[in-house]
Amino acid sequence: MINIVEVKTKKELKKFIYFPLKLYKNSEYFTPPLFNDDYKDFTNKNPSLKNCKYKCFLAYKDNKLVGRLCALINPPADEKFSTKRMRFRHFDVIDDIDVTKALFRKAKEYALENNIEEIEGPNGFTDFDKEGMLYEGFEHKNIFITYYNYPYYNNHMIKIGMKKQVDWFEYRIKLPNKVYPQLDRISQMVQKKDIMLLNLNHVKKLCLMFKKHLKYIMKHLLLYMGQYF
Repeated sequence: MINIVEVKTKKELKKFIYFPLKLYKNSEYFTPPLFNDDYKDFTNKNPSLKNCKYKCFLAYKDNKLVGRLCALINPPADEKFSTKRMRFRHFDVIDDIDVTKALFRKAKEYALENNIEEIEGPNGFTDFDKEGMLYEGFEHKNIFITYYNYPYYNNHMIKIGMKKQVDWFEYRIKLPNKVYPQLDRISQMVQKKDIMLLNLNHVKKLCLMFKKHLKYIMKHLLLYMGQYF
């Protein structure tokens, strides 16, 4: 028997956050995320929660934890893009299509309660969160800022009626033993220019400089992507 439980307590949230460690304990390719960051996503330390709302679900089969899913809604993004869309994230499950169906059935109920017309994912609160599902390259270790999943996830998505929307690619760049001549020429040109090198040997100075440039970058990214926070 499959039972879906909505996460409401800190104990349940802890089970939700750490479930991948159990699911991928025998995988040599899975790289754990920063669990503390995952936990903060569901606290008042996440500024996106001022606009977004969500529900997290745990799946149990015969009283054993076998899956998880977070369903979230970003009203400002829907308003900006004229959509009625639910996003899902933190989807992990054993190879049992009935568990996947049960989790998404709950997500669909939540979607209908909020007049949502479509579901997409994996996606985050914002476009700067992890996105996408691994489709190829299961024999490579993922980096902690990307998702890793078993091959059967894709079959589950097809069986519940989901369709692939876009392909994203990840590349590994190997550093050469020697500096390319082009880079050497650029380096020499830069050194001839009137460029000032800052000595950021103090953490406070580094943080101030980082915040200054981060605001500039975020401002222009928001204008480009049209994403609300």
